[in-house]
Amino acid sequence: MRPQGILLLAFVAALPVFGQGDPLRVISMPKDEGDVFDRSRSVVRALDEVFLREWRVQRDRALGEGVKTLVIELTAASGDWATARQLLDDVADLRANGVRVLAYVPEFAEGPAALVALETDRIILGADAKLGPADPAAISGALEGGRSIETARKESLARARTSARRNGYPELVVEALIDPEVEILAVRRRGAPIAYIRGDRATELPADAERDVVNRKDELLRLDRMTAERLGFPVGGAESHDELRRAAGLSDRPLDDMELLTIARRDLGPTEWQGFDWSLLLLAAGMLFLILELKTPGLGIMGVLGIVFLSAYFLVNAGGGPGSLFSIGFLLVGFLLLLVEILVLPGFGVAGVLGIMLIVFSVYSATIGLGGATLREQLVPDSPADYLHVKMWLVRFLATLIAGAGGALVLAPRLHLFPFMNRVYLKPPTLEAPASHRQSGDVPTAEGSVRIDVGSRGVAETDLRPSGVARIRERRVDVVTDGDYVSRGSRVIVVAIEGTRVVVRREDDAS
Repeated sequence: MRPQGILLLAFVAALPVFGQGDPLRVISMPKDEGDVFDRSRSVVRALDEVFLREWRVQRDRALGEGVKTLVIELTAASGDWATARQLLDDVADLRANGVRVLAYVPEFAEGPAALVALETDRIILGADAKLGPADPAAISGALEGGRSIETARKESLARARTSARRNGYPELVVEALIDPEVEILAVRRRGAPIAYIRGDRATELPADAERDVVNRKDELLRLDRMTAERLGFPVGGAESHDELRRAAGLSDRPLDDMELLTIARRDLGPTEWQGFDWSLLLLAAGMLFLILELKTPGLGIMGVLGIVFLSAYFLVNAGGGPGSLFSIGFLLVGFLLLLVEILVLPGFGVAGVLGIMLIVFSVYSATIGLGGATLREQLVPDSPADYLHVKMWLVRFLATLIAGAGGALVLAPRLHLFPFMNRVYLKPPTLEAPASHRQSGDVPTAEGSVRIDVGSRGVAETDLRPSGVARIRERRVDVVTDGDYVSRGSRVIVVAIEGTRVVVRREDDAS
């Protein structure tokens, strides 16, 4: 090949490199492994020590490739204070070394992720993305070491104000993302553009000024693209990774594969799996024993074990503060209603259903772990991250409930084999027992075998719900009704004998 041909081929091969302009890398989160209900969502990663380590690996790789513009994708609503502070310092160090850092929020960035986004040189939002709130009070570890909420907010506000002045963000809007005490009013006057002021300056307004509340006091601001533009907060827009170069002010071409650096998926370590399984086993055991208790007369060992295991699960997962006290109150009321249903009221009715609902809600309130400074924010989902978190909690809870109920169904027919259980649970019919009803038969009891005839009469020594114990022919006999509730002390009559299964009815109903 002629030398001219070789030069031409080299020039063509180099065109993509020359066309890149400013070298850019996007540090992205993995896709299609997150919400089981919506596979289009990103993995929601907490900004913790593991994320920080993976971020720094990809950052160093990008720097080694001569990057001039670095985009960090943020889809997160949780994390710890120490990691957030280190990420903020990392962004500042990159800027000091001449690297332009942008934040891309395709879905939501709350808490520490919002603080990191505010520190970058430009924020790029997806079509339905939300930025904020960024209150340090909702960030894990922000109040450790004797730090007060006011101190944590003051530190965050000082850094965010500096970033706002550097990037041209309205400081009032930035403050409303961090401090719930900030109220924003939109002021309209004839012949003048809309102005946004603090709520505490409303007394300075002239009488002819119209005002609307943009953000109320005690409600942290959450920005989408439309709200940001309306408040004069400059953000970029991108619907996908392919639009990030344009949003960064570079060329319009899509990203190359080499420009996308994905943070590895997080695998749970042995310690995390152990804590996870242990917590769910406590919950499953509590449900199993409570379900078995509903099949026994009075309050027995199954009810006690159910309360113990459910309380243990609650204590392992519950945090501190007002939310925990709130949950404890509902748990105690729920247990009280269940005891009333088991010991006082016949059948299973409103008190039992309400008790179970309160216990479930107490477990939810103690373990859901939504971010927020107020009790309402900690319990009621109000953001995409919160809804995702609630759905995943619900999946875990329902799976555990099914496991507990399945275990109860498997154990219930075999509990008569355990010591001290043969007086509470009926032994199922043996294979030798005839399928048809018999007029009489020998029935085993704890006091020895006794012959029982259809028509024999006795007295219920326990509530029959529908199983229980009746005294027939001076022996305590395990009996069962055909579904009706029979209170303790009622006279009963034997209506059928099926193997060792003795079926009774209230004597008044049998006539």
